[in-house]
Amino acid sequence: PTRNVLSRAEGEHIFRIVQEALGNTARHAGASGVQLRIAQAESRFDLEIRDDGIGLRGDGDGGIGFATMRERAELIGARFEIVDMSPGVRISLSVPIRAR
Repeated sequence: PTRNVLSRAEGEHIFRIVQEALGNTARHAGASGVQLRIAQAESRFDLEIRDDGIGLRGDGDGGIGFATMRERAELIGARFEIVDMSPGVRISLSVPIRAR
């Protein structure tokens, strides 16, 4: 039987994106809290990370960590978005799930 699941490679990229996002929050955001939301539907896996830190401090692209996260998202065909909410940053990822 076929199932709609993420591949091992997709899971690894998602894990590394979360790891980088939480690391950035810990190192740079000055946040007192972070929220992680994960949802899976029949055809996609959604992830959202929000912090209440200082935002992107005017550098717009978020630096090399965000570039790496964006590259990983592209490798798995995911939609990736970073929003400076000042205060805070929201990172969202939506990965299409294929039948395997």
